[in-house]
Amino acid sequence: MRSWVWTICWGLNLVVSLAGAEPANPLPASPLSPEESQKHFQIDPDCRIELVAAEPDVSAPVSIAFDEKGQLWVVEMHDYPNGPAPGEPGKSRIRVLTDEDGDGKYSNPRVFVDQLLFANGLMHWDGGVLVTTDGKLIYFKDTDGDGKSDLREVWFEGFATENPQLRCNHPTFGPDNWIYVANGLRNGKVRAVRPKWPKPAPEGAKLGEPVDISGRDFRFNPFTGECEAVSGYGQFGLTFDDEGNRYVCSNRNPCMKVIIEERHLKLNPNLAVPRVVEDVSPAGEQSKLYPISRAWTTSNLHAGQFSAACGLIFYRGTALPEKFRNVYCHSFTCDPTGNLVHFNNSEYNRSQREFLASDETWFRPVNTAMGPDGSLYIVDMYRAVIEHPEYMPAELKTRPDLSIGADRGRIWRITSNSSEPGGVSPRTTPLPSDPVDVAKLVTHPNGWHRDIAHRLIVEKGQCEETMAVESTLRSILRREPSDTGSVVALRVLEGMGVLSAEDLVLVVQREALDESVRMESLQQHKKWRKDPSVKQTRPSGLLQEAIVASERHILDDEKYQPREHRLRSILLSLGTGDLQHASRQRLHLALGQLGDAEREPRKELAVESLLDTDFYTETVIGIGLGEAESLPSIAISVLERKPLPHILVEAAVRKATLEEIATIIHHLTRIADVAGVVVAIDTMKSRGILLQSMLDSSKDTQEAWSLFSDSIIAEANRGRLIFPGDELEYSGRERLRLVLRCLSHFELAKAKPAIQRILTLDPATDVLIAAIESCRSYPDPDGMELVLLNFESRTNAVRSAIISALLTSEPRITRLLDLVESSQVSFLEIGQTRLASLQQVKNPEIQARLQKLIAANAPADRSKVLEEYQAALTHEHDPLRGRELFAKNCAQCHKIGDLGVEVAPNISDSRVKTQAQLLTDILDPNRAIDNNYFSYTLVDKAGTVATGIISAETSSSVTLKQPEGKTLTVLRSDIEQLKPNGVSLMPVGFEKQLTVAQMADVISFVKNWRYLDGSVPKEVIK
Repeated sequence: MRSWVWTICWGLNLVVSLAGAEPANPLPASPLSPEESQKHFQIDPDCRIELVAAEPDVSAPVSIAFDEKGQLWVVEMHDYPNGPAPGEPGKSRIRVLTDEDGDGKYSNPRVFVDQLLFANGLMHWDGGVLVTTDGKLIYFKDTDGDGKSDLREVWFEGFATENPQLRCNHPTFGPDNWIYVANGLRNGKVRAVRPKWPKPAPEGAKLGEPVDISGRDFRFNPFTGECEAVSGYGQFGLTFDDEGNRYVCSNRNPCMKVIIEERHLKLNPNLAVPRVVEDVSPAGEQSKLYPISRAWTTSNLHAGQFSAACGLIFYRGTALPEKFRNVYCHSFTCDPTGNLVHFNNSEYNRSQREFLASDETWFRPVNTAMGPDGSLYIVDMYRAVIEHPEYMPAELKTRPDLSIGADRGRIWRITSNSSEPGGVSPRTTPLPSDPVDVAKLVTHPNGWHRDIAHRLIVEKGQCEETMAVESTLRSILRREPSDTGSVVALRVLEGMGVLSAEDLVLVVQREALDESVRMESLQQHKKWRKDPSVKQTRPSGLLQEAIVASERHILDDEKYQPREHRLRSILLSLGTGDLQHASRQRLHLALGQLGDAEREPRKELAVESLLDTDFYTETVIGIGLGEAESLPSIAISVLERKPLPHILVEAAVRKATLEEIATIIHHLTRIADVAGVVVAIDTMKSRGILLQSMLDSSKDTQEAWSLFSDSIIAEANRGRLIFPGDELEYSGRERLRLVLRCLSHFELAKAKPAIQRILTLDPATDVLIAAIESCRSYPDPDGMELVLLNFESRTNAVRSAIISALLTSEPRITRLLDLVESSQVSFLEIGQTRLASLQQVKNPEIQARLQKLIAANAPADRSKVLEEYQAALTHEHDPLRGRELFAKNCAQCHKIGDLGVEVAPNISDSRVKTQAQLLTDILDPNRAIDNNYFSYTLVDKAGTVATGIISAETSSSVTLKQPEGKTLTVLRSDIEQLKPNGVSLMPVGFEKQLTVAQMADVISFVKNWRYLDGSVPKEVIK
């Protein structure tokens, strides 16, 4: 009998290695000694890997950090995966190791604190450590000098604790002097509980009040306890680059940059921003990994891709070769499923070779760190099984080897081949004790020294040497060269509370002038963009940092108002300067704090910037303009010269008067911006403004609208349609769909022939659905007549769109119930999503009829149904028939291969699921559901009901992912009610759509879809 060795990944995907098939290269007989394991590494040829520490000195490590004395602190999670027995204390601990002889190897461990529950991260602070453990952030300190913690303070509590693998982690001192914590993907309502923080709390701090971090990360001020949710949604990893940008990661996303901060979103609650992070390294199916181990993912779709990204770090050290430093996205991410560490740089990855990989499946890199010697350190949990049992098939949940290797662990150092073995020992190069000398370290080439100098000075606060430290930092800040050290000096001065408006005025003026001169010089060279001989200078990082600091000063009116008038003027004057793109973006956010009093300079800056934009620039302009009354006039000014980004069209229409809306739509129709017109009208309708009222307010707009509608109707009447099997580029398909959306806003008498043409010719499904949706707003009976045209012959996806269109008014709902009662529409076609919407209708007659239908179609008892359908497990089956059934019944929410849309969880990962498990998942979908896939019902203030999965949320908006791949972003201010339904989008009662034989076919397709290309004989498929 073939034997299988199962190994499990850090993320959500199960990984399997075939051990009994006599591979050409036999698998390593793990566990191996550290020395033997080292022989199995494949590393970049310009680097080498060295052992730093190993069992018994280190075991079950998940995080490390070096302190200012050069000691190595290790977080060990011994209670992973199942935790202690009931009534027993936690098994996690923190041990401290030292390098006594300076050879770069650490040993002599001492336990600093133990009996922690699922500890997973630490950060040094004020002589102690902040630890993420048991849903809390706890501070531990040794106050009596015995090397063990005797002080325990809970600073924050309320982080989620459902899964030990998905908890808050990576406490990190940020460049803005706040401490950041990654969410862990399980949210929470976090509350400050440390008794020593000042009371009353600073204005706005709301000390002690819970902070909801749903869908976001967390930060706090370590001196005041002020805390807030921040943009980003990190799973296990959080890092900063030298410019102060923050990055996080999750299973399928190895490196995500936070591009819009939560606090900036609040400046303009009218701006519906669809995303606040972006992948700066290929993610999901776009990612490429090159493992050398025998592990393979449960889905061919995930093979060779990230499925367990964690331990992200932006490398800012000095010990690695130049190619890992001054390049785009110089960051590293671990993937323990692939037994590798990946360098997130596309140019580097063209070699199709990983930075570090092992053919030993016990190598489990889960975290990274920088060291005092500038090296990159790798935390290797080294064990057989690393996945939590919650994500395993039922037959594996109680396997006895879940903890094998928990007594092992390794820390590795990676450095350049040209450096001395053992690195530069912190013991031989200790940090200086003189605070002034510590301050000088902000210019150190190694980011570890800059970071620790920054933290040590800020945490120390006022002391005898404060004046000397301040003088040293100010001299660094005010010297001419703009480098990383001067940026850190500015941050430290701000953290000390001594950065003045005068400092900022000097820096901003100097750096802006320098950047402007450099830009002018480049632009005078006609071919500067293409000529490699022209040096491409980087934007001034110091200028950007000074602008960010100026923003905070402007907000701090009580302290800086008497001195900040000149600073305000300087910032406004920058809008007319020739700055690089990044500096202008920071400037928009800073000017957003000025209020509407400074509307003209901000208007000029916005108009100028909008002439050459990208998504981020469009968003920061909208944020920077805030709720300014000038936003509509800015939109009009831009539209006189070029199309306006649609995110700003929406924001402008939300603030505009009726006359301004008319002018905006006039310009949009004049330049035939069909998408802009759709956005403007949808936004106008959300404000309760009728299209006809807007048209009545402006004769010019009436005339422009008439010409626009004539041209769009003509395009719909004569334009090329797309039929099943046709191919048309994305822009062409999108244009056609937008044209159809516009038809819904025109007079029915003019638009009806065009819509009838499309509905009669039966084009491609997406075009047909767009035409049906355009009929939603037409009055009945004509609107309902168009919706139901050829209903009996429509495909399942189109019938679904028709049913959705029949939910838009009570007369249409009545007609839908007629169709169900007469068996022209199956009750199951309504689906659980739309049924939830119907149950919100307050009409008692409709509810009475609906309840009768529900009772008549009540699903059978799940246990009885499961027992009845057990026969499907042994029934003859055909995966090709199953594919057809899947397309008809499942593809609206699930995707397998190129079939369907990915709204619900990806079910193509089925190799480790038995047929019995799949049967249970289908027939009893609510038995075990990830709360990330609960359906939610959203009711807006206009009474519109929508149901879907929350795919993104910010302080100002919520985005729902709905069947058929649709998304809906709604401002929180427009939401009347948002509540979870507590169930999956997957309908209960699915057996009413499939016989036992058909169920066997569907399960066969889900299990065997990869083999239907003819490469495997049909008779082999099970």
